Amino acid sequence: MFTSPLGLLALVAVPVVLALHLLRRRSRPLAVSALELWADLAAPPAAGRRFEKLQRSASLWLELLAAALFALAVAGPKACGGAPEVHSIWVLDSHAALLAENASAESVHTRLREALTERLAAMGPRDTVTLVESLPAGVGVGARVLGTPAQGRADGRVSLDLWQPGHRAHDLAPAVELARQLASARVPGERIDLWLATDRFEPATWPEDLGLLAEGEPRDNVGIVRAWRGRDADGAEWLEVECFHGGAAEREVEIELVRDPAEGPRIARLTLPPGGSARASLALPAPANGEARTWRIARRGAGDALAADDLVYLAPEHQSELHLDAEADPSLRAALGLGANLEHWLALAAPARLAEPGAAHLYLGSGRTPASRTTWSARLAPAGDGQRPLTGPFLLERAHPLLEGLDLGSALWVASDAGARGTTLVSDGNQRLLGVIDLGARVELDFDLDVRRSPWLASADWPLLLSNWAAWRRAELPRPTSVNLHPGEAAVVPDARAGRWRLSSSDGSSEELQLDADGALVLPTPRRAAALALERDGEPFANLATGLFDRRSSDLSGARRGLREPKAPADGTQRAEAPRHWRPLLLVLALLCLAADWFVLAMRPRTGKAER
Repeated sequence: MFTSPLGLLALVAVPVVLALHLLRRRSRPLAVSALELWADLAAPPAAGRRFEKLQRSASLWLELLAAALFALAVAGPKACGGAPEVHSIWVLDSHAALLAENASAESVHTRLREALTERLAAMGPRDTVTLVESLPAGVGVGARVLGTPAQGRADGRVSLDLWQPGHRAHDLAPAVELARQLASARVPGERIDLWLATDRFEPATWPEDLGLLAEGEPRDNVGIVRAWRGRDADGAEWLEVECFHGGAAEREVEIELVRDPAEGPRIARLTLPPGGSARASLALPAPANGEARTWRIARRGAGDALAADDLVYLAPEHQSELHLDAEADPSLRAALGLGANLEHWLALAAPARLAEPGAAHLYLGSGRTPASRTTWSARLAPAGDGQRPLTGPFLLERAHPLLEGLDLGSALWVASDAGARGTTLVSDGNQRLLGVIDLGARVELDFDLDVRRSPWLASADWPLLLSNWAAWRRAELPRPTSVNLHPGEAAVVPDARAGRWRLSSSDGSSEELQLDADGALVLPTPRRAAALALERDGEPFANLATGLFDRRSSDLSGARRGLREPKAPADGTQRAEAPRHWRPLLLVLALLCLAADWFVLAMRPRTGKAER
């Protein structure tokens, strides 16, 4: 094998040497006293520039050998027949600490990419590489292959660009295990090299057959590692933030919290102990419009080693908006306590809005059947004769969420003799007063209740029951499994409705997915802090947010640089010797041939000297 095959063009020197020996130059006249002394010498060629019979001599062979050796040296021969093809499998750490920068503003990720690019450039033409990126839970199955397995140099460089750290700290063992599985599928005669690229040089943690390349440096860093919100007994909102400092000296930091740009920022000041954390708690008034908003939480001041943990977002807990049937029987609104314009109905089910019957989540009335197969309904007994008042005591299925907090101790219930249908929730002896019917896609409540003659609807139990009904229905609506995610973690709606879904980020990026049938919705989030808005068919569905919130990534004190070659191939075979380059030896031999040629030519006059 030759490293520079074009160097073989230098073999043209061989025919040039032959041509020079075939062409003879005109002899120079030499005056001598007598010719007897030259009789035993070979006759010189005839004078003139012309081709003569090639005279084989040691000088000719030495010059031809020197020309051939020089040409081979220029081509760069390399002994590779006994060396197998090399398949390098690299496990690439993707947690956010690889974005940490050194004093020269170079990130660990950048330095590792440069080192890997150099190794790709040094690969042989038949060598291959596989890149395995580690992933945390909630993003994948622990690892993924970038590009395709066993790529060449060019494809390996393209796949390397897909490596974008930013995830929270996670276990690298699943990625290493995937790399070992890929190594076990090697082709005969192939040598496997297994490597791990990360920011922490920990040779005692990993077996010796795993090569280590680490480019981390210990750095002083402050990170926002936790944030949560809540409400006190008076309904006032509070927000608590925790920061971590991994340095060796006490440090003062300021945290800026913004809920609504119109309100302006709120500032929290913390004193962080060496290698420790501190918390700040702020009591906040409720928003003027009552709408929960996403908080933007940022560290103020000059940047530090890791910018990824200096900004986070915190979304409010998701509350699905209920769509209420706007065509409730006007004659029943007063008796049901819903108000002439259904304003009480909206307040009890908030957040809620009125909708057309085909798009409603809840319907309350005594007449028609709901227009949508997913509309939950509450059917009331029509007014009529044969009804009788009941004063209890009533038997309640208190474990059911619909009856949470209800008393019915002093209720006057006016019922008929027919009774309610379905599974019993409220009864008076053998009389079923309230039943629930599970129809699969929807649930139907059946009341044996004359709403015009039952004063129970004026008690506190009735609005509480309607509120429980709205909460029960809301809990069954499609919703994200989580609204506050780590960067890169997928946004998941397990039972999403079919439609065009869009996840928009505060940085301007977005992800779209057309869901042709009801089912699980999975959309990736950016690998950085962002406020997110999830929409379905252009209608707002949920507010989400991402933030690192990871103390392990913020603590850079354990980062180290180091290099350890794998002690043995991952497949257990003996490591082949490195390819041997023959260029220096060929150059030495060529020079020796030229020296021998000079010696032969120098000795020729002595052998032909006449004796006196």
